[in-house]
Amino acid sequence: MKRVAMASSVAEADDSLSPIVILASGPRCGSTLLQRLLCSHSRVLVWGEQDGALRSLFGFVRRFNDWKCRWSERVDREITDFGYDGFIANLMPPTEALHDGVRALMLRLFAEPAAALGRPRWGLKEIRYGQAEYQDMLSLFPAAKAVHLTRDPRRVLTSLAGWQRGHAWTVEAARTAMRRWVDINESFIRTPMPSCLTIRYETLIAEPHAGLRRIAHWFDIDPAELDHSVFDRRVHQIGGAGKGARDLVTFTELHPDIRRLVADDHLAEIAHYFGYGTA
Repeated sequence: MKRVAMASSVAEADDSLSPIVILASGPRCGSTLLQRLLCSHSRVLVWGEQDGALRSLFGFVRRFNDWKCRWSERVDREITDFGYDGFIANLMPPTEALHDGVRALMLRLFAEPAAALGRPRWGLKEIRYGQAEYQDMLSLFPAAKAVHLTRDPRRVLTSLAGWQRGHAWTVEAARTAMRRWVDINESFIRTPMPSCLTIRYETLIAEPHAGLRRIAHWFDIDPAELDHSVFDRRVHQIGGAGKGARDLVTFTELHPDIRRLVADDHLAEIAHYFGYGTA
């Protein structure tokens, strides 16, 4: 099933509270491929990137919690002892009310539109979030599960060079991509999470059927309801041109300043952790 058909449906409680999260180590790491694969299931809809916008929402929750913890005990005692004649300038609602409200916002934003399309299992994918943002997600949806995708940084650069052809592809843009690759991968190395599965893009492509079954099992969905042929159709941008083969440059054909980015000692250490070389 390639198209998302309109249907009347109400999200099931268990499905709406166990979102699917795809976290890629920056661009060109396979997150859109995995999104398409999961969306081929008749009951799943994984929403696309939000330019990192949820980070502001998660930051609001953390700031609210910090402020509440700072003042809660004293202000609660103040209003108990003196009522409205107490110093109640920092009176705050319960933390549970905040979490319930933000959770309701995300369900309204993501779960309900998915359910209206007949897709009670919802999720989202992003190339800008690491372990910290996923931990924020878990504070709202403890039953969430994630896949963290990584890829050989050299192949990320060559893929970006092909994707950006005709645009302003600069050394600084490549540096930004590699900085994001390092930050996201390092966050999951530093703090492993039982509910987050790391998958190498190369392994997924080399063994697509095994990868499909592993991912389906991880998210507790039926692998038979996923379209295996998604792996045969690469889509790299909007429009018909985005569905054709790309003529990619090799790593050695990249500008020397771009190639040198993967020679960074810290990046190389992280690359080796995932089994990648940097030469």
